Amino acid sequence: MIPTFYLPALACLLAVLSLFFHQYRTRPKAAIGCLFAGALLLRWWMATLDPYLHDWDERFHALVASNMMQEPFRPMLYTHPPEGYNYQLWSHNHIWLHKPPLFLWQIALSMRVFGTEIWSMRLPSVLMGALLVFPIFRMGALLHQASTGFYAALLFTFAFNHLDMVSGNEGMDHNDVAFMFYVTLSIWAYFEYRQSDRAVRWAIGAGLFAGAAVLCKWLAGTLVLAVWGLQLLVQAIQTGRGHWRHWLLACAVAAAVFLPWQAYCFWKFPREAAFEQAYNFRHLTEVIEQHGGTWYYYFGLINFHFSGGTWLLILAGIWLSFSHPVQPLLRNALLLSIGLVYAFFSLVAATKMPSYTYFIAPAAYVLMGLAISVLERFICGVAEHSAPKIFIAIVAAGLCYLCLFPAQIDKRHFNISDFDRSVRERKLNNTRIYRRLDEWTPDSCIVYNCPGELEAMFFSDRVVYSTIPNAAEYEALQKRGVPMAIFDDPDAADIPSFILENDKGVIFLKDELLREK
Repeated sequence: MIPTFYLPALACLLAVLSLFFHQYRTRPKAAIGCLFAGALLLRWWMATLDPYLHDWDERFHALVASNMMQEPFRPMLYTHPPEGYNYQLWSHNHIWLHKPPLFLWQIALSMRVFGTEIWSMRLPSVLMGALLVFPIFRMGALLHQASTGFYAALLFTFAFNHLDMVSGNEGMDHNDVAFMFYVTLSIWAYFEYRQSDRAVRWAIGAGLFAGAAVLCKWLAGTLVLAVWGLQLLVQAIQTGRGHWRHWLLACAVAAAVFLPWQAYCFWKFPREAAFEQAYNFRHLTEVIEQHGGTWYYYFGLINFHFSGGTWLLILAGIWLSFSHPVQPLLRNALLLSIGLVYAFFSLVAATKMPSYTYFIAPAAYVLMGLAISVLERFICGVAEHSAPKIFIAIVAAGLCYLCLFPAQIDKRHFNISDFDRSVRERKLNNTRIYRRLDEWTPDSCIVYNCPGELEAMFFSDRVVYSTIPNAAEYEALQKRGVPMAIFDDPDAADIPSFILENDKGVIFLKDELLREK
């Protein structure tokens, strides 16, 4: 088996090979195929760096998806919630409707096939992230030429922020990876629709992918329908007519994808569904969970989203899209997509989160690809032989290095701070213990006094609580003959006398769990 530290090196070699096919062999299929393989290896490497569940928000997504393996249409966080739980507290409730289910179904399917492991939980994000090189390439090719698409896909392959989402280390992690995937596919389908003389199959595809995006996260997934509708409105104003029929068809297809789940939730879980719907809309008018910011909050994050100053290529791409021959309708759709996302989340939504605007990043990479493509064409036009191609290859390699942001990967996963190192040690130690709970306890056992109960329930088939049962709960479980296990940890809370004096059927687990200090 190839050691994991060789994977990024192999991914870079595949990227170099894709550059060779692109520049010297003019074989776009071979070039993009090598790029896909490199993107896949790089994302697999990131997905295997941390062999434990991250706190925000990966452990919640992982546990709900794990429970969906048995009941796909009953999303649950705690399958056996504690007495008096608050259904409005998404981090500790029973029926979990905090996010729509499509990305959770994908994770559940992966774990059903490959087993409940961290790598299988992250596998859908690895695959979706790598597959994005194809629609990004195609969007660039339709906008300008194949070279634009290739360089856009090349830079996205090494995009640090996306790689960190795949690793689970970035907040909202796999949810945002899936959301970006389906939004990008919807925009790509719209590009194909515009370039195929409005073929109805692409209109259906745009609606299908937009509906899937909503079924992953939120109504922002209908971005392509908003862009399409605005372009039709402008056309209607200018010419007095617009082709609304296919747009309405796409809207109907999107609604047919995501509305059944909404209706099902209100029918099956009316209390939770009503609260979550209201809670989602409160993000527009209120600062939720102290996640606020100024109107320019997202512009301050651009250098993080597009590291090393590569965001300057976006500005160059915007300017060049007006000064060079591109498809104007597709250019306007691309710019409108980016503009609507930043305007809405900057000026309308009161709640700010770092990843809210990042789902439109593939469109920004297309603009970067345009800038490099124009530079390549200019240099090859004024120089001869292989020198210009070598120069462009060096520039592209440097930009990929900046996109990868290796210093940040090192800081987050390798050369971490003392605090992060203690967190990592705690998680590694506790994960080892969680994996053995089924071995140490009988079936149907309830485990108490266990920190990280969400992770413990992911790695075992036991009901786990971080608390100790009170006298009434303990007596009720004793009468029902439910086996119990309690971690008797010297750093934990004292075990009450009513348990110690009447411990029939109680298993005391002595293995030491590391707890937050």
